[in-house]
Amino acid sequence: MLVAHRVKEWIEPLLYRTLAFNPDTVIRGMVACWDVDRFLQTAAHKPPEFFAKAVRNVLFSRIDESKIIEVLTLCPNIEKLSLLLVGEFGEPLDSLAAVFNPLSPSQIFCATQDLVQMTRDFEYCVPAFAFLTHLEVLGGYEQDDDEGPEEAQEFLMTLPQLTHLCFSGGMILHEDICRNLLEALPIRIQTFVWSAQESHDLPAELLDDVRFVVIYPPDSTDADWQRGCLNGRNFWTAADEWVALRRAGTVQHCFSYLQNGEEREGEEEDDDE
Repeated sequence: MLVAHRVKEWIEPLLYRTLAFNPDTVIRGMVACWDVDRFLQTAAHKPPEFFAKAVRNVLFSRIDESKIIEVLTLCPNIEKLSLLLVGEFGEPLDSLAAVFNPLSPSQIFCATQDLVQMTRDFEYCVPAFAFLTHLEVLGGYEQDDDEGPEEAQEFLMTLPQLTHLCFSGGMILHEDICRNLLEALPIRIQTFVWSAQESHDLPAELLDDVRFVVIYPPDSTDADWQRGCLNGRNFWTAADEWVALRRAGTVQHCFSYLQNGEEREGEEEDDDE
């Protein structure tokens, strides 16, 4: 960086505030989309406290768990975390959990199977979720999985600060969780988003709850996450706005459709009956 030393000290941390590793899409204005190996090489020449102070938002998209461990160790003050792992957890699972547990992010996006693995011991992992307000979970459960949804509901009920919850992708066996959480947490849960291409035959209890929003998924969840970090506008803000409209009586239905991940236009589904 060819600037005066004092200017560099002020500007450089801003360049590392949001890091995206292997995103499927890079939006305009996104400064630091890194190859994880190149980032770790750069980190080797920085004092340990540099990234702890600078980094607030991190996206991992199918990055090897051992690399994730190295990055999370350098960045203990993450506020927004998007975590999609390569596949099945391997040997580094215990090490990843140990690094993840001391974090205190306010927003997390992850896959169902990753959340199951990371929370398999509630008592051990709860500290990492103590300040979590926004959670988006991608995917669902197998049809014959009787324990998964029950354990997920039990875990979600323990999150003390959770106000926003989103299930996206394959929603197998998530309807009961939605209904039970909205009924059990009438004050704490402010916005509950169902982000899926198929939203037919949802229970009336969900459709009638003003906190429940159905949103067609954005073209890229990675791009939507980046927008939220850079300018504060993503599907969460669109959902909150829709809930506010329902509470005010401006709209009577729960269907809000995102266009390009930013603009929203609501319309009721056609009634074929």
